[in-house]
Amino acid sequence: MREILWADDDAVGMLASLGDNLEAAGNLRLKRVLTYSAALAALRQDTVSSLLVDVALPRGDGRLFARHLGLDLARIAITQHSVAVVVFLTVVHDGDVLVAIAALKKANPTIVIDYFDKTQLLAPKVI
Repeated sequence: MREILWADDDAVGMLASLGDNLEAAGNLRLKRVLTYSAALAALRQDTVSSLLVDVALPRGDGRLFARHLGLDLARIAITQHSVAVVVFLTVVHDGDVLVAIAALKKANPTIVIDYFDKTQLLAPKVI
């Protein structure tokens, strides 16, 4: 069974149906966490093969969002936890983010890395 970590503050709210559909589709276990700190803890505790991650995550330490914590989390998941697939689910349309994702892909050519706009996932016939 594939273990997928989903780090996104919308994982149990607006996009809960996405997680439900993924779990219903097949042989995977989806662990949903809402903050960067919870995601780091999950990476340390669980064997995770894939990461779904929002670029802008709440820290989980009482402070608000940090712009690119999801990118940092992806780097950690790839380099320290052997995660083979990273998918960014975000509404961040920042050119710097797209450049950072492209650089992450270039630096890790054997890792599957992709990006999806959350607003498009909510369009009819996407989820």
